Amino acid sequence: MKRHWEWAVLVFACFTAAWVSTLAYGVYRGGGPDELGLYNPSYMVSHYGRATYPIFFQYDATIIHPPIHTGTIGLLNYLGFTWYYAEATPVVLWFLLAIWVVVRGAFPATVKLGLLFGIAFLMSVGPRAGFMYFGTRPEGHVEAAWLAGLLLLEDGRLREWNAPRLFAGALALMWASAVHYYATAAVAGVAVYLVWCVKDLGWQAARPRVRALIAGAAVFAVPYLAWYVLPH
Repeated sequence: MKRHWEWAVLVFACFTAAWVSTLAYGVYRGGGPDELGLYNPSYMVSHYGRATYPIFFQYDATIIHPPIHTGTIGLLNYLGFTWYYAEATPVVLWFLLAIWVVVRGAFPATVKLGLLFGIAFLMSVGPRAGFMYFGTRPEGHVEAAWLAGLLLLEDGRLREWNAPRLFAGALALMWASAVHYYATAAVAGVAVYLVWCVKDLGWQAARPRVRALIAGAAVFAVPYLAWYVLPH
């Protein structure tokens, strides 16, 4: 019976990955003014190597949004991706990571199927879902990275507080918190697991895990603060 559940998870994970890819790369996304306007900093990155926003009179940096999403699109443009594929790929990669964590994680099979169902179907609700998740706006990037980070942290806890999983989860949550200003609170999830770890293991046993959580967040937070937040 357990093997049947494992096969069910694997099959549904493949379907979910295919569904994410179809929504990202196989439908007309439409969009609005933001879809065109937010391509401006991506274009500047791909052609001039700097995330500026001339159409919003920002000639030194992009500050209307943090430059993570538009900058990533610009880098993919530079590598040869067309606009349509470049704007969807960062979100697809984070969702694929989330799917991989679900399949390989220490969650019960029923929980895995529930998580995969959420990724596969809830993201496609509404007529503008493809645009909202895979366009030049950063909402889909925030949600996919946040989900992947939470899954990594919970998987780390279930694996008796596995330090590499905790490090990766903290890094993903810090990344998600930097993709848009309103998402800054996402990194609070690291603090939740830090306190939980200390309460569960005691300070002495928790120290390596605490270091992993702090290091995971700091690996992204320090350059983000030094190169973007403080100068601008």
